Amino acid sequence: FHLETGLTKTIGLHIRNDAFLTNPHTEAMFQFAAIMSEDGMSGFAPLIEFEFPTHSGAGSRIESLVGFSTALANPRVSFNQVLHYNPREDAVEGSAALVARVAKGVFPVVEVLGEGGSGATAAIGLLVGLKVRVRAGINFGFAYQFPLSNRRDFSSRAMLQPEFEWGKK
Repeated sequence: FHLETGLTKTIGLHIRNDAFLTNPHTEAMFQFAAIMSEDGMSGFAPLIEFEFPTHSGAGSRIESLVGFSTALANPRVSFNQVLHYNPREDAVEGSAALVARVAKGVFPVVEVLGEGGSGATAAIGLLVGLKVRVRAGINFGFAYQFPLSNRRDFSSRAMLQPEFEWGKK
């Protein structure tokens, strides 16, 4: 689950839980578009994230993370990255993705994801997938994710991502 909305022209809110049946925390993240290209496709955005416990056994502590995201894009290809730092755990997590348009409404995706911290073994994974535009405002993503490092939080997983857009652009 990932809800993404603009609160103002430069402030966005993301509410996300990538595995809401098993992940015990849900994220609420605020991004500020500090630098943006004229076409709005590329830029730099500092962020603050709050991770709320949403399942029993997750404890009651709300984690606070800081970081930034960047995008460098044109109508045919996009490179996006995000980096989060959790000062309480002295841990970092991040990802970098490349998305290209190879045909009208067809977008292959490659993403490297990782996390690690003080005294912890790093976990690195790779996601490969395809997004397909069904019609204006409706996309479906299909992906396969697998670990690249010795630390394996899962063996592999297949994902389906329906994406719906509405409202003003």
